[in-house]
Amino acid sequence: ELVKKGGNGSIIEGFDPESAKVELSMNKANDQYILSKLNFYRHKFGPLKRLKLDRLKNEDEEINIFLNRCISKEIELFFFGINVGKKVFLGYYLDGLKTVLPKVLKEVYF
Repeated sequence: ELVKKGGNGSIIEGFDPESAKVELSMNKANDQYILSKLNFYRHKFGPLKRLKLDRLKNEDEEINIFLNRCISKEIELFFFGINVGKKVFLGYYLDGLKTVLPKVLKEVYF
C-alpha cells in the first residue's frame, strides 16, 4: 500500500497518493519512477480534480497500465500527451484512454 501505516505520508518520497491533483511529466525520471510504483502497488485514486500526463514518449506501456489500473473514479480535468514540439501517437494509448475518458466530468486537453 502506498500510504504508510498510521497515516504518516507516502512510501514514495515527494508524492501524495491521496492528492486530488496528479501531474506527471514523463521526461522526468522521478515522475517515471512514481508512475511505475503506482502501477506496481495497483494504487486506486479517489476522485481527482486534475490528472495531467505530459511529455509522453511515443509508446509507453506504463501509461496504459496506469490509466487502466489506477484511475477508478471521476476526473474533473484531464490533460494528456501535451508535448511541446513533439507529436504523440494517441492510437497507442487508446486502450487506456477508453477506460479514462468516460470518467472525465468537465474537460479533456490533448
